[in-house]
Amino acid sequence: MRIVYRISVSALALALAAVSPAEGQLTSVSPDCNFILDVDPDAIACSGAWYGNNKNQEAEVLAQIEADWGSGSTDPEDYWFEVGYSEDLDYEATSGTITFVNPIEKEFVLALRAANQFSLYYFDGVGAPYTSIDWVTSGTSVNKNGQPQGLSGWTVYNVPEPATVFLLGAGLLAMTGMAWRRRDEVIA
Repeated sequence: MRIVYRISVSALALALAAVSPAEGQLTSVSPDCNFILDVDPDAIACSGAWYGNNKNQEAEVLAQIEADWGSGSTDPEDYWFEVGYSEDLDYEATSGTITFVNPIEKEFVLALRAANQFSLYYFDGVGAPYTSIDWVTSGTSVNKNGQPQGLSGWTVYNVPEPATVFLLGAGLLAMTGMAWRRRDEVIA
């Protein structure tokens, strides 16, 4: 029996997309995202609201974050990427607190999703470490009567530390090497 292992080009492209932004365009909708600036700690900037689910438009979201706030680097390995999310939420809640399992030590972007819209909020790292964030959805999605919609998910994005990028690259190379070695063993 002959078994051949191959690295999927699409899987490799998805892994690389996690560390470099792709070009894309998000669709802007109402309301204006600025309402969250009244919570603690304060986001210093926001972007959106945007139509759709940020999880289904990852490349476009990462490109928007890079365009709005940059990574402060010209190295493509220093672009924004997703570091955590939650979708196990009370869909009725229009405000609350997100408590992070691991404190966030530097700048990050928080995406809040409500109904079929999301907004992006930039935190500059001043006041870090962040252990929790108060949130409201009035700057993400409102119904026809102007009432905020319940939160359906949140995502955190930040720029990787050089060690994180190194480990990701080393892991991809190791997986590729193991697959090729197995391929050669099976073919031989």
